[in-house]
Amino acid sequence: MKPEHDAGAAPIFLFTDFGLPAPYVGQMKAAIHRTAPAVQVVDLCQDLTPFQPRPAAYLLAALVPYLPVGASVVAVVDPGVGTERRGLVLKGSGIRLIGPDNGLLAITGHRLVDATWAALPDPESDACATFHGRDWFAPAAAQLHTGQPQMLHDLGDIAPVGAPWPEDWAAVIYVDRYGNAMTGLRADRGMRQDQTLKIGGRTVRPARTFADVPVGEAFWYANSIGLIEIAINQGNAAHQLGLEVGRPLFGG
Repeated sequence: MKPEHDAGAAPIFLFTDFGLPAPYVGQMKAAIHRTAPAVQVVDLCQDLTPFQPRPAAYLLAALVPYLPVGASVVAVVDPGVGTERRGLVLKGSGIRLIGPDNGLLAITGHRLVDATWAALPDPESDACATFHGRDWFAPAAAQLHTGQPQMLHDLGDIAPVGAPWPEDWAAVIYVDRYGNAMTGLRADRGMRQDQTLKIGGRTVRPARTFADVPVGEAFWYANSIGLIEIAINQGNAAHQLGLEVGRPLFGG
């Protein structure tokens, strides 16, 4: 069940590939607190696969519907940090997202109601070229979240990176600590509930939950955020089926 929305106490959420423990997430939180000390900052996900904004884009789009109205998200998977790519602000459905123009926000932009895009002003001259998460995106998010003015710019004729990407993607987008592999496919979009899949040379049948199949058996299920997920009951599907983030499910 999706949570009740509470616009009066909405946090800023962080969604990055920085990992924990590491000093980077803490520095981003410090940057936010300098501008917005009363705002709660929540880790949405900090262990995204490094350097891969496209898989992260599909995961982010699946997570956003569970955030409270009024929330902001600072999203950073940014292998192009320090280059001329734009910083973007995406708004829709009462949510605001800030991050680099590398596709990370694209799928969320497809799905938000009344989505609008804008570009951030350039980072300050003293911003660290290798840490725009701390010196550009986090402060901008804090200012926008608390109603402080930002000189946002129209995107003009240049669409955000990732705009042509499909709504659903038959690829692995995240592997958790158990080896379960989330995909970029929504479970309610065209997948029959009795459909079997052929993955890694094994037949993967559907099940409602782990205990519905024998220990060691592979299956797919609709996970808690509505995505098709590949698992092995008390086993590691990623290792046993050769599943890696960014790899297509069915070859190619």
